[in-house]
Amino acid sequence: MQKKAVLGGTFNPIHLGHLLIAETALNQLALDQVIWVPTYRPLYKSAKALLNFEDRLEMVKLAIATHPSFAVSTVERNQPDSAYAVDTFFSLQDAHSASQWYWIVGLDAFLTLPRWYRRQELLAHCIWLVAPRLDTPSTNLLHLCEQVAQKVAEEAIELKWQILDMPNLEISSQLIRQYCSDRRSIRYLVPEVVRDYILQKNLYKT
Repeated sequence: MQKKAVLGGTFNPIHLGHLLIAETALNQLALDQVIWVPTYRPLYKSAKALLNFEDRLEMVKLAIATHPSFAVSTVERNQPDSAYAVDTFFSLQDAHSASQWYWIVGLDAFLTLPRWYRRQELLAHCIWLVAPRLDTPSTNLLHLCEQVAQKVAEEAIELKWQILDMPNLEISSQLIRQYCSDRRSIRYLVPEVVRDYILQKNLYKT
């Protein structure tokens, strides 16, 4: 049985931090594949600064093109409305052969798991891989994750999770968009092919 992980997000744009998280998960868990899932229409984020789906998708494709264990899925583009994680997961499960599934999330997203829609159907199907946050000491991180597991256990949901052992990069998509708006260089914040794409299409300038 193959070991596959889901890494979802707006990727607005994809940056080196995203790639480091995916590579860490791949090696730490000996995964066979990381499936990148760009969000078509995010449920809980403002669409004000959101680039169109096709540009975000293309940047992900460019960034991961040379990695043999990375793949991209457009499953959320096929959803009629904003997709919930549970819908995305079962669509991916239907499209792939029997696999052990992992889900890669940042700490902030992991803390919201007790509020996820139809969590009883989703959480136990995956092993959750938590990317640490720069401002959270390791002891606090462990405690916060244990609290989440205890919270969902009250609903009789078994939650398996593991913290990714990785350096913290203080890079965000918001920072990159701001740099572009300010006409500052984003070299070494994103893959060079992504930087070229952003410059060629004059993205994030306003």
